[in-house]
Amino acid sequence: MAHYSIWVLEYAAVEKFPFSVMMYGPQHQGTRKLPYAYALLKGGGETILIDTGYDHVAYGEQLATAYGVSNYHGPRAVLAECGVKPEDVTSVFITHAHFDHMGAMHLFPNAKFYVQKSELDKWVWALTLGPEYRFLVGGGDPADIVRAVEAAKEGR
Repeated sequence: MAHYSIWVLEYAAVEKFPFSVMMYGPQHQGTRKLPYAYALLKGGGETILIDTGYDHVAYGEQLATAYGVSNYHGPRAVLAECGVKPEDVTSVFITHAHFDHMGAMHLFPNAKFYVQKSELDKWVWALTLGPEYRFLVGGGDPADIVRAVEAAKEGR
């Protein structure tokens, strides 16, 4: 059985996120730091990420600004602290399609990506709806969905 090293790597944060949004029930309980992070696993000849974070350019930057995200560090800098380069990543498991979970797929050129088919299907469907339904895709970047579909078509 392979032994794995596991790191949870913070790459950005919302410094004052309302606690009532994080936990059901308590209202007006102040704020807490909400870290943005992904996980790195190394072992058995594999270098695996759980989520990619986002790329702080274009729409990713717009969404981060809208949500109050600060102290962003790109994957190259964050992974370097563990002796890893984005090119070393062999597999990425995407938990869901929000911008901060799969917005940096394009920065991992050698990785094979894994995401639930139903997750991608629902985002593609939601993006075809009219403007009155845009709230359904508020946490996502349409370009990320396109990249994920392209990766699937390429067998990545």
